[in-house]
Amino acid sequence: MPSVSIAPQTTECLENNIVDNNWEGLSAAIDLAGGSQNNRFYYNNIIGTLPLADFETSHGSNIWDDTVSRGNYWSSYTGQDANENGIGDIPLVLTDVNPVNNDNYP
Repeated sequence: MPSVSIAPQTTECLENNIVDNNWEGLSAAIDLAGGSQNNRFYYNNIIGTLPLADFETSHGSNIWDDTVSRGNYWSSYTGQDANENGIGDIPLVLTDVNPVNNDNYP
């Protein structure tokens, strides 16, 4: 069971939340069911060590940042922030199945 589960929906928005996936029995921070696309996730704090997002094979593209300058806080992000502005310099790749599903401003 994930912390947040999105059924096959489009245009849902998850904004300004704390998603903690350290609880026993959780499979991922965010689970996107097949057919989920065009959902927006930004300004969230995603905390924990389990997989960040679980995508079923038939998922579509989802938006993981505000497309301008800010995305989500990911506690497991290991990229660098050379200018120390609190936004990672390297996009966080959430899945290799669909490279569009990246947080460009982690």
